[in-house]
Parts: sequence; structure tokens; C-alpha cells
Amino acid sequence: MKCVCGGALEEGFLPDFSQGSVWSTTWIAGVPDTRKSIGETLRTGAGVRAKGEAVYVVEAFRCISCGRLDLFARKPPNPSATPARTD
Repeated sequence: MKCVCGGALEEGFLPDFSQGSVWSTTWIAGVPDTRKSIGETLRTGAGVRAKGEAVYVVEAFRCISCGRLDLFARKPPNPSATPARTD
């Protein structure tokens, strides 16, 4: 793949950190639901609820010439994948 400037794109990813683990970032269809009860907030912390909509892994490509990032959401996550450890 080529950047709009003509430079080559190198593949990478945007890490998503969670309690000692690192996942690949995902894209979820729809608008995030940030309304939580006090019980949910205490149990899960800040964040959003995902309602099982379409989910795709975010693929990130960086231009080695100009630094532009292009993001794609083409494939669903691997349900058997395990996160990388941060320790």
C-alpha cells in the first residue's frame, strides 16, 4: 500500500491497555453508551458499554515518508486471542 504522498506504509497497531494486558484496538459500530449506574461504575470503572454490535480490529499503517496514519477496520477480532502481558 502507498500513502497519498507516495511513501510506503508500514503496518503497526494502536495498543489498548487494560489491567496489566495489552490488546489491539477495536472499532465497534454505533454510538457509545456512556450511561452507567453507580454499581456499574464502581464495578467496571470509567468507560462505555458495548452492546454486541459489529466489531472489527483496527489496523494501523504509518507512512515512512510523511508520518500519516491510515486506519482500517476490515476483519473481526480473533475470539481465541489472548492479550500481551505488560509485566
